[in-house]
Amino acid sequence: MSILAAIRTLFTRRLPGTEIYEAAPVADNIVQLPRPVVDPRVIAIKRIAAARLSRKPVTEEMTEGLSARTQEWLSLLSTEMLLLVTSATQSQMREHIAGRRSIRGLLAADQLSIDAYKEALKPRLSIVDHDGRRGGGGGPKRSFGR
Repeated sequence: MSILAAIRTLFTRRLPGTEIYEAAPVADNIVQLPRPVVDPRVIAIKRIAAARLSRKPVTEEMTEGLSARTQEWLSLLSTEMLLLVTSATQSQMREHIAGRRSIRGLLAADQLSIDAYKEALKPRLSIVDHDGRRGGGGGPKRSFGR
C-alpha cells in the first residue's frame, strides 16, 4: 500500500463511536457587523500612486472620478510621498484629502498648497543677482596650486 493510499484510508475511515451530526441551525439574532467603508476615490488614488511608483503609465481609466485638482496633486508627489500614499489606510487618506488631518511628509491636497509647491519647484535661474546686478559666480577665487 502506498503512503498516499494509507493517508486516504486513514482520513476516510469512520472510527467506532463517532457519528456525523447535522449542522446546527443558524440563529436569527446574529449581529451583522458593519461593512468597511470603501471609498472609490481613495482606491483610485492608491492605484495611481502604485502605478507611478512602478513607473507604469497612468491611464484615463485610472483617473476616472477624480477631480482635476486631485490629479494635479498626484502628479506633483515625489517618490517618498507616493510611498506614504500607498502605505496609508483609507481613513487616513480620506482625512488628509479633506484637510482635517494631514499625513506627515505628504503634500496637502488643497489648491493653495499645490500652488505653493509648484512655485517652489520652479527653477530659480536668473542672470541678475538679488541686488539687481548682473550675476557672475562670485565667491573666492581659487589658484589651483599656482
